[in-house]
Amino acid sequence: MKIGGYGDGDYFGVCYWCGTEFTGDKRATQCLECAVNEANKDRKELSVLRGIVEFVLEADEGGTGGTYNHCTSCVFDLIDRVEDMLKEIK
Repeated sequence: MKIGGYGDGDYFGVCYWCGTEFTGDKRATQCLECAVNEANKDRKELSVLRGIVEFVLEADEGGTGGTYNHCTSCVFDLIDRVEDMLKEIK
């Protein structure tokens, strides 16, 4: 099994992220827990980016010919939405 910087194995290593000793592949740089946490964080960030894209596409449904309408209120709505989504990651 390979997740992020972790891989199965019988070698002793020290996690680059948290400093804990772990057993894994000889080239592993992360313990399993840190690798899983990093993978979950990446998924959350990807989800936020997808949400931003969906928001922009929804805002464009007014028929502006495929170009996001950069009116002031739309930009502020987008900023608020991004800030809310970023809070969810933390």
